[in-house]
Amino acid sequence: MEQRTSQRTGAVVTGSARGIGAAIALRLARQGYGVCVNYLRDRDRAENVVHRIESSGGAAFAHRADIGTPDEPARLVAATAERYGGVRVLVNNAGFSQHASLAEMTYKEWRRMLDVHLDGAFLMVKAALPWMGREPWGRVINISSLRAMTGSMNGAHYAAAKSGLIGLTRSLALSLAPRITANAVCPGYT
Repeated sequence: MEQRTSQRTGAVVTGSARGIGAAIALRLARQGYGVCVNYLRDRDRAENVVHRIESSGGAAFAHRADIGTPDEPARLVAATAERYGGVRVLVNNAGFSQHASLAEMTYKEWRRMLDVHLDGAFLMVKAALPWMGREPWGRVINISSLRAMTGSMNGAHYAAAKSGLIGLTRSLALSLAPRITANAVCPGYT
């Protein structure tokens, strides 16, 4: 991500109203990208990230989208491409955690975790690839978790989704190289 852009192009960071996603959005803006600050529930926090970017001379906009649904990822990517003329960087950061033992967990809870963390990343990549294909290069960065490798006593659905994200990332890295790279980052507890 250190490569500077001479011409502003788009970067999408899902779940970027706070935490790791906000920090990534701010960094990408400092590097010259026009950033889509994605949020689901907290518009005020997303607008605060946009304000911080714009007050530093960068370009950004907030866009509400639930990436765990089939249609919204494509709209999110299209809005970014329309505003900035393309999409070169995609950071799949959106997610949530939920503590539930396997015995207490419902299928709905299991499904929603996979919808957001794994299916959402897949849908975002599918939406971004046509735009990245028009660029000289592209980057897909998936935020996984240490839990993908260690498991979790009260979060099997989270660990499974994040493990799947690592597998998706490895497959993307093989199939999209050399012009588009795909990497996963596995932070610990934040």
